[in-house]
Amino acid sequence: MKSVVYEVGKKALCFLDLASKRHANLCKKLENSENYYVSCLQDSDFKARFFKCEIASTALVLALLAKLGSDEFDMLDEGYLSAESCLGEEEATEILDFLNEAEFLIIDTNLKGHKDYENILFFCAFLAHKFRLKFAFSDESEEELLIQDAFTHLKELDNYDGLVLFRLKNKDKFLHCSKQFSQIAKISDQANILIESEFFKLESKLVCDESLNTIIAFLDFNTKGYDFVRIKLTKI
Repeated sequence: MKSVVYEVGKKALCFLDLASKRHANLCKKLENSENYYVSCLQDSDFKARFFKCEIASTALVLALLAKLGSDEFDMLDEGYLSAESCLGEEEATEILDFLNEAEFLIIDTNLKGHKDYENILFFCAFLAHKFRLKFAFSDESEEELLIQDAFTHLKELDNYDGLVLFRLKNKDKFLHCSKQFSQIAKISDQANILIESEFFKLESKLVCDESLNTIIAFLDFNTKGYDFVRIKLTKI
């Protein structure tokens, strides 16, 4: 399978997180067509039909679509896939109906850092072939992709209970969050904080943003892996 540049005006199913802020150029091009997107984060500035899923559940959502859209995956349990990904079977069926009209399948480039990336690619290739879709990354890079012959055992979702941080470039170096996140963390607005994860430790400031309504916080940080990380916060 080869990834290509998105063609303006073509309907697309997208697996993108905050496309309007992270992939502004692509998001602008997508304004010219009807599109669906699956994410754990709703993006009010991305004018597309939103389907909510669990954090990091892309492989399970794609597997659910493949299971319900064909007779080739009897070994998969749609009930399990639906429950784990938090995407209902009726919603999955609606997405499959849309794929009969769509021409593109687009995934976030950051999914290359997902622990189940090989299965994500496998099911993308399956759906692209079945529905005659072109495949694209969010950075619109053109690559020849090596697809495994069969999907391997789907990896279990990581536990994202507790405080979760999503990598997003801000004008400052502060952690931006909703009031709800601040209350869960038990740290007040404008407090200086120490952020700790399994990948990094850094100092910052917690800033409550009235426009945010999610329990995931946002900060630009360095990671070679997936852009969602569990964190521990300490007031300093």
